[in-house]
Amino acid sequence: MSVGHLTGSTLMKFIENKDAFENCVNEYFKRVDASGKGGISRDMLCKGFGGFFVPESEPQSKEEIERVCDTVFERFDKDRNGKIDHGEFRSLLREIMLAMAQGLGNTVVLVYLDRDGLLSRAIKHESAREN
Repeated sequence: MSVGHLTGSTLMKFIENKDAFENCVNEYFKRVDASGKGGISRDMLCKGFGGFFVPESEPQSKEEIERVCDTVFERFDKDRNGKIDHGEFRSLLREIMLAMAQGLGNTVVLVYLDRDGLLSRAIKHESAREN
């Protein structure tokens, strides 16, 4: 784990870079879609949630993860087929990142980073643009 500086602007720039953000979405979708069938079941999401969506935060209890997964499916499974498809997953990740960006605003915060976490990707993206 490492430490990085994060602002809302860092996250917004990452989301706005369609190629960088889509590459991240594709990679995460493949990791969570263990079956490779193009859709993420509730069970797959719950397993993937703990490993990919919140690696930079404190570990979540099984009950907390299940509540979040229920909420995710209610909000993002638009066609109500019991699977989160690629487009629905993109919307999910985008909304998570936008919420964090809005919450941070211009405040600079230090965060612990997992090398494959969303926040880490955003900070690496900004660093690459500056160099």
